[in-house]
Amino acid sequence: MMRRMSSELENLRAKIDEVDREIIAALGKRMLLVDEIGVYKKANGIGLFDAARLEDVLKTRADCAKEKNLSIDFIHDLFALIHKESVAREEEA
Repeated sequence: MMRRMSSELENLRAKIDEVDREIIAALGKRMLLVDEIGVYKKANGIGLFDAARLEDVLKTRADCAKEKNLSIDFIHDLFALIHKESVAREEEA
């Protein structure tokens, strides 16, 4: 019985590991787009920080979180961190 639970737990953890790899891959793709945006903004004299865009991102992601039954605070914090990293990368572009 204990072995079956252990095997089931390992299987579930392996599935989480795969989802985590997918999340990291998606973040990698997102950051490549951020790099392109940074180059575009610099080439066109556009400021890096756009408060309206951040507000829109946080609101739309919160709406999506509600649909997926996720904590709005968690998604807000997550995307605030993603945005912070995005702005830092745009500065480097």
